[in-house]
Amino acid sequence: MKGVRFGIDFGGTWTRMLALDERGRKLYSSVRPSGPLKELPSILDALFSRRPDLRPESLLLGARGIWTTAERKKERETLKRFARDVTVYSDVELAHAGIFGSSPGILVLAGTGSVAYGLDARGRAARAGGRGRPGGDPGSGTWLGRGRLAAMAWKELAKLAAAVVKKLNFPGAVPMGTAGGLFKGRGFDGGFREEVGKELPGLRLVFVRPGKGGFLRKALLSGRRTPRVLPRRG
Repeated sequence: MKGVRFGIDFGGTWTRMLALDERGRKLYSSVRPSGPLKELPSILDALFSRRPDLRPESLLLGARGIWTTAERKKERETLKRFARDVTVYSDVELAHAGIFGSSPGILVLAGTGSVAYGLDARGRAARAGGRGRPGGDPGSGTWLGRGRLAAMAWKELAKLAAAVVKKLNFPGAVPMGTAGGLFKGRGFDGGFREEVGKELPGLRLVFVRPGKGGFLRKALLSGRRTPRVLPRRG
C-alpha cells in the first residue's frame, strides 16, 4: 500500500512488528516469540494475506547477528518481494536508530549480551563487544549471573563505550544512549553514567533517552540507511 512503512525488530527472544502509514500513524503492531530468521518470509506471507492493506512500500529489518555486507544482501534478496525499498541491519543498529534516528551517537546495550555501537557525523560506524562468549559478554546479564557485582558490569560497559568513542570522531559533546534489560534495573543506569565519565575524562557526555513510541517507530521515521563504513568487531 502506498506510503506504508513496515518495521521488524527480530531479536533473540522477541520479534516486534510495526506498520505506519505515510503520516506516521500506527496501522498494526505485534509481539511474538522469535524463531529462526528463515521463517520470517512465511510469517509475512500469512500476515499480508490476511491484511493486504499492510503490504508496505518500504520495509526495515533489524535482526540479531546481521553485520556483514553479505548477510545484509542475503536478507534483502529474501525480502525484496514484499516491498520496493528494503533496508536490513542488525538489531543493535535498530536500537541505535531508535534513540538517535539518523544522528551520531554511542549506544551501549546490556541485556543477555552486551555491546557498544557508535555512528559519527561522517557516517562511520564502530562497535565493541557483542562476541557472544560462552560465559557471557563482559557486563551482560549472563556474565553478571555468574556471581559478579553490578559495579563490575559498569566498568566493563564503560570500557566498551570508551573503545567505540576512540574509534570515531566526535569534535564536541558525545551523545550517548543505553538500552537493554540491565539498564532498567534500579540504579544501574546511574552507576554506568558515573563509571563512563571516569573512563572518558575531559569529554562532555550528553545522555539521550528514547522518544515516545519505542525504538521501532523512531527507526522507521528516521529513514536511516546502512552506514557508509560498516563496523568491524571490537
